Amino acid sequence: AISMGRTLTMNIITDMSYAEGTHMSALFATAILLFAFILVLNLIVVSVSRKSRLEGTR
Repeated sequence: AISMGRTLTMNIITDMSYAEGTHMSALFATAILLFAFILVLNLIVVSVSRKSRLEGTR
């Protein structure tokens, strides 16, 4: 179970050593979702950064 004091990353790290079956699948799904969230967030930041740079040169 995820306690209020553990981040998703810490949850993956601590539970990976003993997880089996569905628990292991849930940890992998959490890792994939975390990766996708960070990727989308970075793409948004790059897009906004480029747009503001282009508007600044006009």
